[in-house]
Amino acid sequence: DAPSVQRYIRSDHVSFFARGKLTTYCLIDAPRIVAGKVGSRREAEMLPPLRSSSGYASWVTASSVAAAISYADRGTSAIAASGILSDLKWSVSELASVQGTFFLGYSVTQVIGGILSEPRVTSAIDLASDTDAKEDSVTAAYRTILPTSLLLTGVATLAFPAAATFGGPPAAAVDRLFLGMFEGALLPAAMAGLADTVPGDKRATTSSAVIAGCYVGSAFAFASAAVLFSSTNVFISNW
Repeated sequence: DAPSVQRYIRSDHVSFFARGKLTTYCLIDAPRIVAGKVGSRREAEMLPPLRSSSGYASWVTASSVAAAISYADRGTSAIAASGILSDLKWSVSELASVQGTFFLGYSVTQVIGGILSEPRVTSAIDLASDTDAKEDSVTAAYRTILPTSLLLTGVATLAFPAAATFGGPPAAAVDRLFLGMFEGALLPAAMAGLADTVPGDKRATTSSAVIAGCYVGSAFAFASAAVLFSSTNVFISNW
Protein backbone atom coordinates (compact mmCIF):
# COMPACT_ATOMS: atom_id res chain seq x y z
CA ASP A 1 0.00 0.00 0.00
CA ALA A 2 1.03 3.64 -0.40
CA PRO A 3 2.03 4.23 3.26
CA SER A 4 4.29 1.17 3.14
CA VAL A 5 5.92 2.35 -0.08
CA GLN A 6 6.56 5.78 1.42
CA ARG A 7 8.01 4.22 4.53
CA TYR A 8 10.35 2.10 2.44
CA ILE A 9 11.47 5.12 0.42
CA ARG A 10 12.45 7.06 3.53
CA SER A 11 14.42 4.26 5.21
CA ASP A 12 17.81 2.82 4.43
CA HIS A 13 16.84 -0.82 4.43
CA VAL A 14 13.80 -3.04 3.93
CA SER A 15 13.53 -5.93 6.38
CA PHE A 16 11.38 -9.05 6.14
CA PHE A 17 10.92 -11.80 8.71
CA ALA A 18 10.88 -15.14 6.93
CA ARG A 19 11.76 -18.70 7.92
CA GLY A 20 12.44 -17.65 11.46
CA LYS A 21 15.10 -15.10 10.58
CA LEU A 22 15.24 -11.41 9.71
CA THR A 23 16.38 -10.69 6.16
CA THR A 24 17.44 -7.14 5.31
CA TYR A 25 17.82 -5.62 1.86
CA CYS A 26 19.54 -2.31 1.19
CA LEU A 27 17.22 -0.03 -0.76
CA ILE A 28 19.81 0.76 -3.40
CA ASP A 29 20.23 -2.97 -4.01
CA ALA A 30 16.58 -3.95 -4.29
CA PRO A 31 14.61 -1.46 -6.39
CA ARG A 32 11.84 -4.01 -6.95
CA ILE A 33 11.20 -4.09 -3.21
CA VAL A 34 11.16 -0.29 -3.03
CA ALA A 35 8.70 -0.23 -5.89
CA GLY A 36 6.25 -2.21 -3.78
CA LYS A 37 6.33 -5.19 -6.15
CA VAL A 38 6.83 -7.66 -3.32
CA GLY A 39 3.37 -8.51 -2.06
CA SER A 40 4.12 -11.15 0.58
CA ARG A 41 6.81 -12.47 2.88
CA ARG A 42 7.11 -15.51 0.65
CA GLU A 43 7.90 -13.34 -2.39
CA ALA A 44 10.38 -11.32 -0.38
CA GLU A 45 12.05 -14.51 0.76
CA MET A 46 12.48 -15.65 -2.83
CA LEU A 47 13.83 -12.32 -4.11
CA PRO A 48 17.65 -12.13 -3.85
CA PRO A 49 19.53 -8.83 -3.49
CA LEU A 50 20.16 -7.34 -6.95
CA ARG A 51 23.57 -5.87 -6.13
CA SER A 52 26.07 -5.97 -3.27
CA SER A 53 25.96 -2.94 -0.98
CA SER A 54 29.78 -2.97 -0.89
CA GLY A 55 29.75 -1.26 -4.30
CA TYR A 56 29.87 2.16 -2.67
CA ALA A 57 33.65 1.85 -2.16
CA SER A 58 34.37 3.09 -5.68
CA TRP A 59 32.34 6.27 -5.13
CA VAL A 60 34.01 6.93 -1.78
CA THR A 61 37.45 6.52 -3.35
CA ALA A 62 36.62 8.74 -6.32
CA SER A 63 35.16 11.42 -4.04
CA SER A 64 38.18 11.37 -1.73
CA VAL A 65 40.62 11.71 -4.63
CA ALA A 66 38.52 14.48 -6.20
CA ALA A 67 38.43 16.36 -2.89
CA ALA A 68 42.22 16.04 -2.56
CA ILE A 69 42.81 17.41 -6.06
CA SER A 70 40.33 20.22 -5.48
CA TYR A 71 41.97 21.38 -2.26
CA ALA A 72 45.40 21.13 -3.82
CA ASP A 73 44.18 23.43 -6.62
CA ARG A 74 42.76 26.03 -4.27
CA GLY A 75 46.05 26.34 -2.39
CA THR A 76 48.18 27.27 -5.39
CA SER A 77 47.67 31.05 -5.22
CA ALA A 78 48.39 31.09 -1.49
CA ILE A 79 51.64 29.23 -2.12
CA ALA A 80 52.59 31.70 -4.85
CA ALA A 81 51.58 34.78 -2.82
CA SER A 82 55.11 35.99 -2.15
CA GLY A 83 56.07 35.61 -5.80
CA ILE A 84 52.94 37.46 -6.92
CA LEU A 85 53.70 40.38 -4.63
CA SER A 86 57.34 40.66 -5.72
CA ASP A 87 57.11 39.81 -9.44
CA LEU A 88 53.80 41.42 -10.35
CA LYS A 89 54.17 44.37 -7.97
CA TRP A 90 50.75 43.88 -6.42
CA SER A 91 49.88 45.45 -3.10
CA VAL A 92 48.85 43.28 -0.17
CA SER A 93 45.29 44.64 -0.40
CA GLU A 94 45.05 43.70 -4.08
CA LEU A 95 46.21 40.18 -3.35
CA ALA A 96 43.77 39.87 -0.45
CA SER A 97 40.89 41.04 -2.65
CA VAL A 98 41.77 38.50 -5.31
CA GLN A 99 41.99 35.71 -2.76
CA GLY A 100 38.67 36.70 -1.20
CA THR A 101 36.71 36.37 -4.42
CA PHE A 102 37.32 32.63 -4.33
CA PHE A 103 35.21 32.22 -1.20
CA LEU A 104 32.49 34.44 -2.61
CA GLY A 105 32.10 32.10 -5.58
CA TYR A 106 32.48 29.05 -3.36
CA SER A 107 29.61 30.11 -1.11
CA VAL A 108 27.32 30.76 -4.08
CA THR A 109 27.47 27.24 -5.51
CA GLN A 110 27.54 25.25 -2.26
CA VAL A 111 23.77 25.22 -1.90
CA ILE A 112 23.13 25.21 -5.65
CA GLY A 113 25.45 22.23 -6.05
CA GLY A 114 23.56 20.38 -3.32
CA ILE A 115 20.20 21.04 -4.93
CA LEU A 116 21.39 19.92 -8.36
CA SER A 117 23.13 16.82 -6.98
CA GLU A 118 20.19 15.59 -4.92
CA PRO A 119 18.85 12.25 -6.24
CA ARG A 120 15.20 12.76 -7.17
CA VAL A 121 12.32 10.32 -6.95
CA THR A 122 9.14 12.18 -7.76
CA SER A 123 6.67 9.45 -6.83
CA ALA A 124 6.25 5.80 -6.05
CA ILE A 125 5.12 5.33 -9.66
CA ASP A 126 8.59 6.40 -10.83
CA LEU A 127 10.07 3.62 -8.74
CA ALA A 128 7.74 1.04 -10.22
CA SER A 129 9.91 0.70 -13.31
CA ASP A 130 12.94 -1.48 -12.67
CA THR A 131 14.60 -0.69 -16.00
CA ASP A 132 18.23 0.38 -16.02
CA ALA A 133 17.32 3.68 -17.69
CA LYS A 134 14.92 4.62 -14.89
CA GLU A 135 17.42 3.72 -12.17
CA ASP A 136 20.17 5.68 -13.91
CA SER A 137 17.98 8.76 -14.29
CA VAL A 138 17.56 8.90 -10.53
CA THR A 139 21.27 8.73 -9.71
CA ALA A 140 22.93 10.44 -12.67
CA ALA A 141 23.07 14.04 -11.41
CA TYR A 142 25.83 13.84 -8.80
CA ARG A 143 27.85 11.44 -10.94
CA THR A 144 28.01 14.10 -13.64
CA ILE A 145 28.47 17.14 -11.40
CA LEU A 146 31.50 15.85 -9.48
CA PRO A 147 33.83 15.16 -12.46
CA THR A 148 32.59 18.29 -14.25
CA SER A 149 33.37 20.39 -11.17
CA LEU A 150 36.82 18.84 -10.91
CA LEU A 151 37.59 19.43 -14.60
CA LEU A 152 36.53 23.09 -14.51
CA THR A 153 38.45 23.61 -11.28
CA GLY A 154 41.61 22.44 -13.02
CA VAL A 155 41.00 24.71 -16.01
CA ALA A 156 40.51 27.74 -13.76
CA THR A 157 43.66 26.89 -11.81
CA LEU A 158 45.75 26.62 -14.98
CA ALA A 159 44.34 29.94 -16.23
CA PHE A 160 45.29 31.87 -13.08
CA PRO A 161 48.95 32.63 -13.97
CA ALA A 162 47.99 34.11 -17.36
CA ALA A 163 45.11 36.06 -15.84
CA ALA A 164 47.31 37.47 -13.09
CA THR A 165 50.22 38.31 -15.43
CA PHE A 166 48.36 39.88 -18.34
CA GLY A 167 45.10 41.02 -16.76
CA GLY A 168 46.28 42.15 -13.36
CA PRO A 169 44.19 41.92 -10.18
CA PRO A 170 40.79 42.38 -11.93
CA ALA A 171 41.30 39.42 -14.28
CA ALA A 172 42.83 37.33 -11.50
CA ALA A 173 39.84 38.10 -9.28
CA VAL A 174 37.44 36.92 -11.98
CA ASP A 175 39.44 33.72 -12.39
CA ARG A 176 39.37 33.07 -8.64
CA LEU A 177 35.64 33.79 -8.53
CA PHE A 178 34.99 31.14 -11.17
CA LEU A 179 37.39 28.76 -9.44
CA GLY A 180 35.32 29.08 -6.27
CA MET A 181 32.07 28.58 -8.15
CA PHE A 182 33.35 25.49 -9.94
CA GLU A 183 34.80 24.00 -6.78
CA GLY A 184 31.78 24.79 -4.64
CA ALA A 185 29.68 22.10 -6.30
CA LEU A 186 32.20 19.31 -5.74
CA LEU A 187 31.65 18.42 -2.09
CA PRO A 188 27.83 18.63 -2.29
CA ALA A 189 27.95 16.19 -5.22
CA ALA A 190 30.27 13.88 -3.28
CA MET A 191 28.01 13.91 -0.23
CA ALA A 192 24.89 13.37 -2.33
CA GLY A 193 26.57 10.29 -3.77
CA LEU A 194 27.40 9.02 -0.30
CA ALA A 195 23.81 9.52 0.84
CA ASP A 196 22.54 7.66 -2.21
CA THR A 197 24.95 4.72 -2.29
CA VAL A 198 26.27 4.12 1.24
CA PRO A 199 24.27 2.23 3.90
CA GLY A 200 23.27 4.34 6.89
CA ASP A 201 25.64 2.64 9.33
CA LYS A 202 28.65 3.44 7.09
CA ARG A 203 27.98 7.07 6.22
CA ALA A 204 29.90 8.67 9.10
CA THR A 205 33.05 6.73 8.22
CA THR A 206 32.82 7.32 4.49
CA SER A 207 32.06 11.03 4.92
CA SER A 208 35.14 11.32 7.11
CA ALA A 209 37.21 9.66 4.40
CA VAL A 210 36.10 12.27 1.86
CA ILE A 211 36.80 15.16 4.24
CA ALA A 212 40.21 13.68 5.02
CA GLY A 213 40.94 13.75 1.30
CA CYS A 214 40.55 17.54 1.37
CA TYR A 215 43.39 17.98 3.82
CA VAL A 216 45.58 15.34 2.20
CA GLY A 217 45.33 17.45 -0.96
CA SER A 218 46.29 20.63 0.89
CA ALA A 219 49.24 18.89 2.52
CA PHE A 220 50.41 17.55 -0.84
CA ALA A 221 50.17 21.01 -2.43
CA PHE A 222 52.33 22.67 0.22
CA ALA A 223 54.81 19.79 0.38
CA SER A 224 55.29 19.76 -3.39
CA ALA A 225 55.70 23.55 -3.38
CA ALA A 226 58.53 23.21 -0.88
CA VAL A 227 60.28 20.78 -3.22
CA LEU A 228 59.81 23.08 -6.22
CA PHE A 229 61.01 26.19 -4.38
CA SER A 230 64.14 24.44 -3.13
CA SER A 231 65.09 23.07 -6.53
CA THR A 232 68.42 24.24 -7.98
CA ASN A 233 66.89 24.11 -11.46
CA VAL A 234 65.92 27.68 -12.36
CA PHE A 235 63.04 26.62 -14.62
CA ILE A 236 61.51 24.36 -11.97
CA SER A 237 61.91 26.86 -9.13
CA ASN A 238 60.38 29.67 -11.21
CA TRP A 239 57.52 27.40 -12.27
